[in-house]
Amino acid sequence: QIVALDKTGTITSGEPKVTDILPADGVTETELLTLAAALECKSEHPLAAAIMKRGEEEKLQPEAAEKFAAITGSGLTATVLGAQLLGGSVKYMASQLALPQEIHKQADALSQSGKTPLLFAKNGKLLGLIAVADAIKPESPEAIRQLRGMGIRVVMITGDNERTADAIGNLAGVDDVVAGVLPGGKEAVVRELQKYGPVAMVGDGINDAPALAGANVGIALSSGTDVAAESSGIILMREDLHAVVDSLKLARQTMRIIRENLFWAFIYNMIGIPIAAGLLVLFGGPAFSPVFGGAAMAFSSVSVVTNSLRLTRYQPDKSKK
Repeated sequence: QIVALDKTGTITSGEPKVTDILPADGVTETELLTLAAALECKSEHPLAAAIMKRGEEEKLQPEAAEKFAAITGSGLTATVLGAQLLGGSVKYMASQLALPQEIHKQADALSQSGKTPLLFAKNGKLLGLIAVADAIKPESPEAIRQLRGMGIRVVMITGDNERTADAIGNLAGVDDVVAGVLPGGKEAVVRELQKYGPVAMVGDGINDAPALAGANVGIALSSGTDVAAESSGIILMREDLHAVVDSLKLARQTMRIIRENLFWAFIYNMIGIPIAAGLLVLFGGPAFSPVFGGAAMAFSSVSVVTNSLRLTRYQPDKSKK
């Protein structure tokens, strides 16, 4: 009844790119990007990879970072050439230093356009803002529309701030957005959603594994991590969400055929067993030989198998692949 989708790598391409570099007064774009790359070089977060890639494109050579530390879901700290560097979300950076009102306005505007603003500071002084965006997969909105058309509620789970998450959620067409979720908090979101019905969780990362295992059905992408695949009941060999639609349609068709088989087997036995027991003899009818009973039972099995083989005719909607 509910499909929970991880954002990064599931709804989006999972390859964020730097879209905006906004240095503070007295700071150049090169200086901001160089120090940001030095801070992010030891982080494994996709947003860090986007900044590192942009630095490589600009042929920058950042200094090595020391005393690196990551604050889960918030930001990073490190020392570079004796200077203390900070970087992270607007919320985290606002708790570390006073931010100009203009920075808040710029960050809000970027968030509303679906971008993730990251702030950086050196020795307590703001260096500037770098915005990163993860493009939505072209097929995601149509697949989500099909899921909703099947009567399924679609929920996007992300660690992005609320404004950025809402912007991406609107573009993707989901019913609900759960934003600001820390890496270890997705399982709790799934448990909360299960109060309203069975939940299928779709994800591909290490952080998705507990949620995939805790959901009624875990669905992993084949391009994801091994632990995500091990935690799931279904692995999609295509990397787009239409495979989720196809798997759920196939599941529904399977359940429909199971119900048909149970119904006709019940009717068949309800009629056949009394006849085999001699019901017709009581009313002057013939007594059937056990041979006919065996043949009738075999025909019942053949009819069930034949009906079940209709599943082999199922074809995904090829126009949406």
